[in-house]
Amino acid sequence: MNGSTTADPYDELMDRNTSHITDLPVAGGTRLASADYTVDNGTPGTATVIAEWPAGTLVRGGLDILGSYRFYFAAASRESGTAPNTVSTYAGRENLTPTGESMFLRAVQVALNSGVPPVTNPLDPIGFTSPPASATILRGRPVTFSVALTGAPPRTVDWQRDTGDGMTFTNIPGATTTFTACRITLAAVDLADDNAKFRVVASNPNNSAASAVATLTVTADMAPPVVLSATSLEGTNISVCFDEKLEPMGAQDAFSYTVVDGMLGTAASTATLRPDGRTVDLATTQPLAPTFTLGVSGLSDLFSNGADAFETNCVNLGFTAVDVGTVNPAGSHFACNSNTFQVSGGGVNITGAADQLRFLYKTVEGNFDARVRVTALTGSDRLESYAKAALAAREDTSPGAGNITVFATPSYPGDNNVGTTVRTNAAGLTGNLGPVVGPNGLPSGWLRITRVGNVFTSYRSLDGMSWTQLGSISLTYGASMVVGAGVNSHRTGFLATGTFSDFSIATGPSITGLMYSAGIFSGSFQTLAGYSYQVQYKDNIIDTMWQVLTTIPGDGTVKPFTDPGPAIAQRFYRVAIQ
Repeated sequence: MNGSTTADPYDELMDRNTSHITDLPVAGGTRLASADYTVDNGTPGTATVIAEWPAGTLVRGGLDILGSYRFYFAAASRESGTAPNTVSTYAGRENLTPTGESMFLRAVQVALNSGVPPVTNPLDPIGFTSPPASATILRGRPVTFSVALTGAPPRTVDWQRDTGDGMTFTNIPGATTTFTACRITLAAVDLADDNAKFRVVASNPNNSAASAVATLTVTADMAPPVVLSATSLEGTNISVCFDEKLEPMGAQDAFSYTVVDGMLGTAASTATLRPDGRTVDLATTQPLAPTFTLGVSGLSDLFSNGADAFETNCVNLGFTAVDVGTVNPAGSHFACNSNTFQVSGGGVNITGAADQLRFLYKTVEGNFDARVRVTALTGSDRLESYAKAALAAREDTSPGAGNITVFATPSYPGDNNVGTTVRTNAAGLTGNLGPVVGPNGLPSGWLRITRVGNVFTSYRSLDGMSWTQLGSISLTYGASMVVGAGVNSHRTGFLATGTFSDFSIATGPSITGLMYSAGIFSGSFQTLAGYSYQVQYKDNIIDTMWQVLTTIPGDGTVKPFTDPGPAIAQRFYRVAIQ
């Protein structure tokens, strides 16, 4: 348990063997249900199945305090990939019996009511508060129908589709649940789906009812594919994003793409169509310039709508990509425009004496102000509650490098927090810096790290303008650091994907036009919009402290400053980003 949700002792240690927890992991809880079990050698035991903790419970040795009531529900039997159990890993956790699912739903209701059992009437009949709505979808696109209903449990909810006559409905395989809100998605509709009818039939011990019928209308796709954007994150690969799925053979023909870099035009070395069917990853034969042109020809969509040859202007964002530590699976990255990119990473954690994450970075000298907006954090399969989308400043990319990292964890039911960690020296242990706060703010979870001399400060924001300081520390890192965005899944074998936007690194600007006249010092410097600058001075170069002269908001123009200070022989100035 960590902060406001179950996390730290549970994530890996309780991932398997969840029915073998014999003691409450955190003091202050109450065991509500237990179960007997027998281990492989025949030794009997009793395990905690359901437990609760009130708001204010101290967790992780008192480092964190639960902000509200929490419920623990052990949903699985023992799992092991080896004899004598030979039960697939994760096999039981999401496959509850009807009774177990009913208990789980009740536990959720109790948790949402801060430990107070909600008032329910076992005689409540089934009723629909939001029936499925009709939809008109372009051929090849996905469609989702959803429903919300009321009624006392136990309940059965079946999604149905008509057989073609609009009157006879049959259950859709695998589309049965007991939840009061659910949905069904068709990944890619075709013309054969036109005029299909969908409905929900729900029942409980009191009654059975059918929802209103939703009609799917499918329209033909007559337009060729269009490039939405093409961007390179690291100067060796190009991410090309289309508005629809492509015919795979042409999409993966490297000769369909020509990179024009200066006066030289070369074909891409490889073209890989990504799983979504509408984005292509191009590998280039040579490093890319900061700006270049991509020519595209010979492409069509899944319905034989061919696109004319065309060119699009592109930008190389100049990152370097690396997996820090040994991660499983390997990380990746992708960008659909010059302002937004995705990082997919594995790895157990960003903590202890060594880190594991996928990291996209730039090398920075001296003072800096780094900012990024986290818009999403998702999982390829199961998303761990303590996965991280992070902004980090590291001494280097080795696993044990000194670093300061400000991170966001997944939204509810994930940990839904923002915090800062720091490793003060190489191969040292990692500790928290400042408070862990919630919520994470996604899709507007802004993270920020500044360096002024040896002082590093972390911030968070919900709008990118008003910042809240999380922690500040003096560190003896070198002048050169690698600064960038990273993702850690917090679980071996699985990826987490962070979506980032508005990444920027501002470095201390150079002062130009510095003059002394009639007892007044003056100078100027280039500003960036959205940043605040502090002009500082000292009278002796060996002084350890800088004094503040003035603070100037940046707007993208050159800003002057003057110092009508005392008439002395010399004064030293610098500009720091705030």
